Order: sequence, then structure tokens, then C-alpha cells
Amino acid sequence: MVVDTPNRRVQGLGSITQAVNPPLDVATSLQGSYSQLPTLPPTPALLLVLLTGYPPIHWPHHAGLGPVILPNVDLRMSLIPSWQSGIASYRYRSGPDSDWQEVEAAPVKLVSPAVAS
Repeated sequence: MVVDTPNRRVQGLGSITQAVNPPLDVATSLQGSYSQLPTLPPTPALLLVLLTGYPPIHWPHHAGLGPVILPNVDLRMSLIPSWQSGIASYRYRSGPDSDWQEVEAAPVKLVSPAVAS
């Protein structure tokens, strides 16, 4: 995830996976914004992150307009000000003709990228 603080924009890549039969693997390219939620003292203000995801598409640069792509993920996160943890609600579709599946109150935790040695 990349955060553009001056413009309060967020974008990144995501994947929703689960070992079920058939297996679930939803790849998505997320973009959206964040804002601060007011809270009463002494609780610090939370961050509200709203993102919409679209299936990744590899379209040639000079190929003209591409097809209309419908979103496959809607994500809402409430995070502590340090962006380290929080809670999320999201919905996803595993295909263009599938129904939305909803997940509420999923824990969020910052995962640092692996460092190559």
C-alpha cells in the first residue's frame, strides 16, 4: 500500500485467499482515500480508509480504451493513527457474475515486507 499524505489518497495491491473447495483467490488493485474520524478524548482519532478494488488487467499502453471493469472489492478500515492495526469490513466477488460475499470486523495488522539478504 502506498499513502499519498498531501492528497489523502491510498493505493495498493491485495489478495483475498482461503483454503476452501474450490479454493478462493481474489486479486485486486485497490485505490481510494483516507480521513480522520473524530473521537472523544482521551481516545485518539482513528483513520478511516475507504478503498475500491478492481481485478488487475494487463492492457498494452498503446492499445486504446480497454473494457469496462467492474469492482471486485470494497474495503473499509478503521486504523489507529500509526497505521499499525485496526479493524476492517469488506466485501468481494470472486468473479464478474458471482454474488458479493461480506466479511465484518476482520482484524487488520501491519505486515512489514520481507527484507532480502
